[in-house]
Amino acid sequence: AWCRSGSGPTRREYLGPDIRAALFDRFNVERIIGFENSRGIWFPDVDTRTKFCLYVARPGDSTEEFRAAFRVNSERKLAETAEGRMLSMPVSMVREFSPDAIAVMEIAAQQDIDICRKMYARYPKFGQRIAGQPNRVYMREIDMGTDREMFPEGAVGLPLFEGRMVDLYDYRAKAYISGRGRSAVWRDLPFGQPDKTVMPQWQVPPEMVPEKLQGRINQYRLGFCDVASPTNERSLIATLIPPDAICGHSVPTIAFRTVDPADLLRWLGVANTMTMDFLVRKRVALHLSYTTMDVLPFPRDRRSTPASDAIIARSYALAACGGEMEAFRQSVLGSPGFPAELTPVEEPAARAQLMAEIEVLVAREVYGLDRDDLLFLLDPDNILGADCGIETFKALRNREKRAHAGEYRTQRLVLEAWDRLRPDGMGARGSNTR
Repeated sequence: AWCRSGSGPTRREYLGPDIRAALFDRFNVERIIGFENSRGIWFPDVDTRTKFCLYVARPGDSTEEFRAAFRVNSERKLAETAEGRMLSMPVSMVREFSPDAIAVMEIAAQQDIDICRKMYARYPKFGQRIAGQPNRVYMREIDMGTDREMFPEGAVGLPLFEGRMVDLYDYRAKAYISGRGRSAVWRDLPFGQPDKTVMPQWQVPPEMVPEKLQGRINQYRLGFCDVASPTNERSLIATLIPPDAICGHSVPTIAFRTVDPADLLRWLGVANTMTMDFLVRKRVALHLSYTTMDVLPFPRDRRSTPASDAIIARSYALAACGGEMEAFRQSVLGSPGFPAELTPVEEPAARAQLMAEIEVLVAREVYGLDRDDLLFLLDPDNILGADCGIETFKALRNREKRAHAGEYRTQRLVLEAWDRLRPDGMGARGSNTR
């Protein structure tokens, strides 16, 4: 296998970065073919989300370009690949997108390459330390396996967040009902529901909180879902995590060395878009690792990021809901540059519109994508024709069509927002998110 297997801080690699670099430097890599085990097509007894990769390389000159095909998950696609229907991928792009790991991104069409180049040309990678700009600090706050003694049965204390409790801009997505382990029962808590609140399965007594968390859990920080897959509706899912709560290992947290609510909200707005998700799902298998997060091109500076204030205002409206966010709301409203009329939004339809507007602001203003790029992100069939075989957000599209009488609602809302918002990101409402 060429690519990485598994994920997480201890993810295993069949071919390490030094070997991959040596193959490009000392071998003529002719082709790389990435397979997906969808529906158990290749290995019926192996997880259907599993990916594997075959490559052909010959000793000799270095590689400047190679042929590639990805997401081969049917006999038809395998036959097309065998007939030569493959992409030409420059090694320079591999090194640009993954200078340390030399990991090959899964590219499905030429538009993939063009969009990736536009995004990476704009901003530094998230893990790159830059003086005077906010630098991230990751933490796996509690491992729910090895730290099991920290949340004993029936204990009362700080809520322990699990991955299923977190959704886009939402730290109260599900409520625990009963059961343990795989048989645990959870209930969805949609916005607009009167009993929407934090209802965890476990709590950590104050006296059991480890010393490493002192100073960490008394601040607002970002949390993202560790479990991720390119076949899920979304791969990168993030929200604000309130103080006086602890996150399990399935919700790694991010804090910035500079304590500025605007930094959290700007990052959150960019991270929760399909534009950023488009890059993420080219790298993840089953988990979203720090390594993957660190190579994503995130804007760092509020002043130099186009439409930054408009994104921050809308991100605030989506993320600052709930009683646990009261202190955050007060800190934001007292900060320079935040409009006094900022209001959290709980109504589902209004939230969907705000998220669509952020999609446009991030794609068009932050990363310089055009309308065709955005159409390709939403559904490659828009550009390449029906049944093109590229399934970027297929699960989201199919679920929305079932729920909304055949309509891909996200696509409609995003395209309407594209036409409504002025290029400066303000639109008719300016930065007022009400």
